[in-house]
Amino acid sequence: MTTTRRIIEGKWDCTSCGTRAIPGRDKECPSCGNPREAGVEMKFDFGKEKSDGSVAAETVTDADAIKAAEAGADWFCAFCGTGNSNAVQKCGNCGADRTEKKSNPPSPASRATGDKNPKPSPSKSRFKVLALVALGVVGSCVYWGTREHSVPGSVLSTSWSRSVTRETFTRGMKQDWRDNIRLGPARMPVNGAGEDPGGENLRACVRKYRKTIQEACGVQNVCRNVSESYECGSERKCSVRDKGNGFAEEVCNSVPKTCTRTVQKCANETRYCDRRIDDDWCTFDTWSWVSVVPVELRGEDSSPRWPEVQTGALDRLTRQESYGVKVTYSQGADAKEHAFSPRSEGEYVRWRRGDQVRVQYNNFGAVTAVVPVEK
Repeated sequence: MTTTRRIIEGKWDCTSCGTRAIPGRDKECPSCGNPREAGVEMKFDFGKEKSDGSVAAETVTDADAIKAAEAGADWFCAFCGTGNSNAVQKCGNCGADRTEKKSNPPSPASRATGDKNPKPSPSKSRFKVLALVALGVVGSCVYWGTREHSVPGSVLSTSWSRSVTRETFTRGMKQDWRDNIRLGPARMPVNGAGEDPGGENLRACVRKYRKTIQEACGVQNVCRNVSESYECGSERKCSVRDKGNGFAEEVCNSVPKTCTRTVQKCANETRYCDRRIDDDWCTFDTWSWVSVVPVELRGEDSSPRWPEVQTGALDRLTRQESYGVKVTYSQGADAKEHAFSPRSEGEYVRWRRGDQVRVQYNNFGAVTAVVPVEK
């Protein structure tokens, strides 16, 4: 495997004045003099990436530039944010020592050793500022919207609905496949439960198509076109390692190239055939529950009642009920109504038309609670 290496130089853009494509070795903007900020070292542009991973930046041949590239990653001043070469110990902008922390400001003497006058610190990230503003706006909206108000109201109306359906265990005729029918006498229900429909008087069975199944019916040789990989020479693959100082090292290797091709592969496989299944479709007598039209009662009072339904020994009843309450209240200058559904008779009877209530709603206008006023 053949390996080639080269040093390349990136470009960076000034965040203060917008000057673009500044050489990576420059630690300050040639237009406004603003120092390159911390974090910009991760955003060097080394040119358009090619299909093999290499980039379009030209190879660095200048001895001084190569030396600067091999000096190591830049360090950034804790006080003014200026980028400095790894080969120097003091900030070229403010004179601070690279080992000093922000809590320990540099002395006037150490500042005097700098080559240039101190320059202002770089501006904060606009994205972070906008994100904090957005979070504040969302938080304020949620806080405002969920604040609740409690106002007096009254019960405007109440309503209830109850229905009873009678089902009768009835003898009748059905049809089914013979193997689905359980022959035997029926067992009658007791208090509407414990029944067994049974099956009697099997008759009029007709042979007819029921389903199609697949089953093994031999072996066959099957050929298929499949894709396979194989080595077909070599190709160049490159990677770029940012040195963190405006330069990068591009390493390219000659690696085996993999191609694909279509080949035909054959093998013996089990063959499956369709088989028609016929069965007996029969008529028989059995019992089942048959419903009649439900009887319903409705009202607007506070005493729900069940409809009266006469039952026999082979009957059973199913019941359904629903309740509704509507209240009226004022939301600012507007009269509002709110309806809700109590889940049981016990909850429903707490509400009577004309009773006073307290209605709680939030700034979004949603009612959060309705509480009866104790008399």
